[in-house]
Amino acid sequence: VIFVSIPVAVYAVSTLVPKTYEASAVVKIQSTDVNLATLTGTTVSEAGTEAFLLQSPRVQEEAAELLGGPIGGSVQTETVTTEAGVATDLFLLRAQADRSTRAAEIANAYARAIDSVRTNETLGDIERAQADVEAQSEDVNDPVAETELARQLQLLRTAEANAEGSVETVTAATPPASPVSPQPRRNTALAALVSLLLGLGAVALRERFDQRLRESDQLEPMLGVPLLSVIPEA
Repeated sequence: VIFVSIPVAVYAVSTLVPKTYEASAVVKIQSTDVNLATLTGTTVSEAGTEAFLLQSPRVQEEAAELLGGPIGGSVQTETVTTEAGVATDLFLLRAQADRSTRAAEIANAYARAIDSVRTNETLGDIERAQADVEAQSEDVNDPVAETELARQLQLLRTAEANAEGSVETVTAATPPASPVSPQPRRNTALAALVSLLLGLGAVALRERFDQRLRESDQLEPMLGVPLLSVIPEA
């Protein structure tokens, strides 16, 4: 009973649980050519970090806008590493939803949102840095300082030109063919293994605590006296 009922129940429950699909997209986040913090002392947004991708409300809002409403799913990111464990500039976006097409839409929307927000953040940093350098240029009369500020402005203009496309979608998400959960066959196989062990344990316990007399030779150890005779069955 145990061996049959548990796997059947697990299979029935697994088929009734809502399906979850997962789609993945890979994005490449390139660093800017100019370190603004070193160049001008301007605070630079942490737009290329994994924490930014996970926590930025602007990315979530942008993705929701691209999807035309609430996201209705979950997204996780992780840094792609080499075989030696070295982190790369690639990020893997995993989106889960109740429909395969929706999971792919969410992953691709997040990839586009990261591109948009990261570009805007970078351009904003560069524009503020340019304003600071231009303000300094107006008050400087030293030829050496003027040359240095001009160099900084040129670097900032170059960085501004390269800001577009700093995030590239290497692999777009496609709708998965099957859900990641539930997995009725796997769950049923595990349930069958567990139920087999439980069944064997139940049999062993039943035999251990069964005090009924089935054979005549069980009397001697129980009573501590020898068995003199047995009345055979008619």
